[in-house]
Amino acid sequence: MYINFETDPACVPYLSSGFIDEFCDDLVARFDKGVALDLHPLDIDEFAVRHMGLRPVYKHMSCNFSVLGAMLFEDTDSFPVYDPKRNRAEYSSAKEGDIVLEKRLLEANQNDRLRFTMAHEVGHALWHGLYYNSLKKRGRGVSGYMLCGRRNLLSTDESVARLSRSGLIEYQANRSASALLMPKSAVKRLYGRLGVPETPDEKDDLVIYTAAAFRVSDFAAKVRLRDLGML
Repeated sequence: MYINFETDPACVPYLSSGFIDEFCDDLVARFDKGVALDLHPLDIDEFAVRHMGLRPVYKHMSCNFSVLGAMLFEDTDSFPVYDPKRNRAEYSSAKEGDIVLEKRLLEANQNDRLRFTMAHEVGHALWHGLYYNSLKKRGRGVSGYMLCGRRNLLSTDESVARLSRSGLIEYQANRSASALLMPKSAVKRLYGRLGVPETPDEKDDLVIYTAAAFRVSDFAAKVRLRDLGML
């Protein structure tokens, strides 16, 4: 997929939040119009594979569940993983286009986190390949992959994110994950059905209904509704 956008000198893209929302809305509509029309969850696994040409791969990535995912921008034989049987860090092979996900995210109680993590890595695939190619050309010794921990997936404040390139990159991936899993047109449709929340209880209900409709966490739903001016 080729996307034309302007970047800063380090090839970090200039992306407004509105542009990310509109672009991801269109991507989802091309893949599955029912997400917005019927308000059902996006199959993010199928979207990553069929629409983006990416490959989800599951490995143990850390001993303490601190690393949740990674996007591979080139082949490597030195991808860091964790062997729980031997209780030690090791290296594994991974290929360009792999989305490596923490294996424990396959547990039933981690489904919302798995969906958001995969969508976050899709966001990196959309926007940040040029940045890593730029680092490589400048001899920065980059590894060809981007590891994403829990903190990366909590980057929701744009003004704070813009204080550093790494923060901005993570914000862009998170905004993209939200926009893919909860497209603006779909959230507006749900909002129209439920009506404007006025009391604290009604606002809580809106968050709960949004989370249930799109199979995301209450936290992710609340952030998305806030960003769209609906809370």
